[in-house]
Amino acid sequence: MRWASYTSARDGREHAALVVDDTLRALPYPQTLLGILKDGTADEASRTALADPWEVVPYAPATLLAPIPTPPSIRDFMSFENHVVTSMAAMGGTVDPVWYEQPTFYFTNPAAVTRPHDDIPIAPGSVKFDFELEVAAVI
Repeated sequence: MRWASYTSARDGREHAALVVDDTLRALPYPQTLLGILKDGTADEASRTALADPWEVVPYAPATLLAPIPTPPSIRDFMSFENHVVTSMAAMGGTVDPVWYEQPTFYFTNPAAVTRPHDDIPIAPGSVKFDFELEVAAVI
């Protein structure tokens, strides 16, 4: 099952929605995707979204939000060897052998989460900008 969060034109609020074909099948406010995940009710919520959605809207023109617009925390794992080796070389360093023995991660800023298709501002005074494709796994 695929889920999305979006702002409904009907009430201007954030809604969790099940993505079915090219539509969003929404749950009523105040249900959010984060709430569904915290409560462990995704199966029940998906049945509701299929059988009795609050609204059904086309996916393409919907005002999508980040799937979880305000996550409680984000851990960014440095798990791709080629990326780590290249990054360290660019900074004039080498990969610490410990990296190969234990997972390396850092907590990143959950307030920096953006919506799909948003422009990402470069911090004032920056002379280099590292653009990466980030993929999230929500467990």
